[in-house]
Amino acid sequence: TRSRWQQVLALAERADTSVCLGLHPYFVEQHQEVDIAALDHMLSHYSEVVAVGECGIDGRFSDTLEAQWYYFDAQLALAKQHGLPVVVHCVHANDQVAKRLRQLKLPKAGLIHAFSGSIEQATKFLDLGFKLGLGGAVTYERARRLHRTVAALPDNAFVLETDSP
Repeated sequence: TRSRWQQVLALAERADTSVCLGLHPYFVEQHQEVDIAALDHMLSHYSEVVAVGECGIDGRFSDTLEAQWYYFDAQLALAKQHGLPVVVHCVHANDQVAKRLRQLKLPKAGLIHAFSGSIEQATKFLDLGFKLGLGGAVTYERARRLHRTVAALPDNAFVLETDSP
């Protein structure tokens, strides 16, 4: 949320830490339209911000999808305007998000955070220049489809990630 951006920027004071700013779909009910202008201002004035995000769509919350798409589209437009990559939160929306990203033709791609889709969905993101973030789900024994997907990916298609700071 916008209220946490100053804390995120404080992390950027560390030489080993890069930061991104965005409006996460999980908190969509806390976002306000003025937050988009505030994000634009932050991206213009803080060179330590290396990407827009985490932003995106969380299909588990169908009652807020319209608002999620509004904020996601606005942030994608800012990423395009500022020439920044995006860190994308994408849950139960891989096909729709890949389609939107393909339509926008961003100058820099980014990362699909915590990817857990199929090889076909992975290929769509990879074809757009994105890397796939693989989190803890890949270690779950029951995540067989994800195991097959990761096994089929080239080594340079993904990064290992955690939500821990």
